[in-house]
Amino acid sequence: MSNKRPREAVTSPAPAKGFGTGDGRSEKAAEICSEWLAHNAEQETLTRRWQELESHLIHRHDWFRLSQPERNAMPEAAELKAMEDHLEALCGSKMRLLCELPGIAATTAEGVTLKLRVAIASVFPDENLEAHNLLRSILEDLQAMLGTRAG
Repeated sequence: MSNKRPREAVTSPAPAKGFGTGDGRSEKAAEICSEWLAHNAEQETLTRRWQELESHLIHRHDWFRLSQPERNAMPEAAELKAMEDHLEALCGSKMRLLCELPGIAATTAEGVTLKLRVAIASVFPDENLEAHNLLRSILEDLQAMLGTRAG
């Protein structure tokens, strides 16, 4: 598997009220963020499955000592390849969506909250703990101001 690592799950918030000009209709920022978060959750699940399968292969079949033809002959090899292909597609889709977000204004509290959740999921604690914690605290502050629960 390439450089994919499991990331912290960030769930969708309950819709918030009292912010912006949203009229209850779905806004583009919220839609894009929801799609990104769904892809992120799917990527995390798939990555965990990949890790479980690879661990099984390492412990049961000494996977890394097998030749490529020996690996390819194992039934699990097809599953690993399918997972790798799907992970690559998810990464590409997430990157495309993430590149769109800065140019799209959130007009509702839900949109702002979801944009923050995408940012939190994109700034990894093991790479920048201070920035990750700052984003989490901003989300908590916003949710406290709006009277919604923190996720």
